[in-house]
Amino acid sequence: MFAKVGPKGLPIATPSICEGVAMGSPLGPTLANIFMCYNESKWLKNCPIEFKPKHYFRYVDDTLLLFKSEDEVNKFLEYLNNQHPNIKFTCEIEQNGHLPFLDIDISRDMNSFVSSVYRKPTYTGLTTKFNSYIPIKYKGNLISTLIFRAFKISKDYFIFIKEIDFITNILRLNMFPINVIEKNIRTTLNRLLVPVEPTLTVSKDVIYMKLPYLGTISHCLERKLSNLIKTHYSTVTLKVVYTTSLSLGNLFKFKDKVPKPLRSSIVYKFTCSSCDATYIGKTSRNLFMRIEEHKGFSFRNTNYKLTRPNKSSIRSHCEAKNHSFSSENFEILDSSPFDFDLIILESLWIWKEKPNLNEYSSSIDIELLK
Repeated sequence: MFAKVGPKGLPIATPSICEGVAMGSPLGPTLANIFMCYNESKWLKNCPIEFKPKHYFRYVDDTLLLFKSEDEVNKFLEYLNNQHPNIKFTCEIEQNGHLPFLDIDISRDMNSFVSSVYRKPTYTGLTTKFNSYIPIKYKGNLISTLIFRAFKISKDYFIFIKEIDFITNILRLNMFPINVIEKNIRTTLNRLLVPVEPTLTVSKDVIYMKLPYLGTISHCLERKLSNLIKTHYSTVTLKVVYTTSLSLGNLFKFKDKVPKPLRSSIVYKFTCSSCDATYIGKTSRNLFMRIEEHKGFSFRNTNYKLTRPNKSSIRSHCEAKNHSFSSENFEILDSSPFDFDLIILESLWIWKEKPNLNEYSSSIDIELLK
């Protein structure tokens, strides 16, 4: 008799387990796991021998146990639920020789166990549609993931072949062409079954870049960026991650907008109200502080004019031409939380707008602009 036992709510209800961890805290699952590791070893050590499990294996909040009879399962469950006032366990016993554990279906086969892929009764077979507007490699990765899981979980060849047929039918229902399915199955199996001689290479730094997905334009840009990285930075590997702007968060704004003067980590543009002079700059602080610096005032005390303010092309222009400027002359062009991205964005905007008050044509040497 084998059964699945797990603490109710672990690790989701971590406050009740860890006695005070905030709900949703990144530390919650880790502390809950430490709690279980410490206590389960003590509970198993003190467990009476007459209903102690023959096998105990836990993964996060699911535990697979092996007993001689169902009576031992009930006694062990009652024993666990009396060990700590803040934690209660639930139990699921095998049905008709089958028991799901994580995404594995475990069943009896004579004196051994057979494993196969488990899907919940609510499984609908819905996957990413082949005509979805995403990079083709993501669609191939979906097939590879399904085949890899089936290969690792299936107990024998016949179960694996049955799973391959199931996956193929599901993908066909999601409009995947049969040639694409077969190609990715063949590629994945070759990678799993055909041994590859390891090649000794110098380890490279992996850099991830997030780009919006715009179809063929995105693929073209990724190819150019990869070629540039390969040519000029041989010790770096570029990994491009595509994102989409068509999300609920972008279509519906649930949070109040930050006022323009308080926005930080931005690229801004100054346009003189008396002439066509323009300037493009960046700042990691909020725009209000940067404007006060251009005016020559202390951003901590706006009524105090500095005797030796920092150099400012905007202030020099306005003093020479006897022009005035205010916060209305500034607009925000772009933003990024990363300083290096701000430098690149500033350079791209300077290259595009060509402001006449900037002393340099670019803040950083960008190969794409040559």
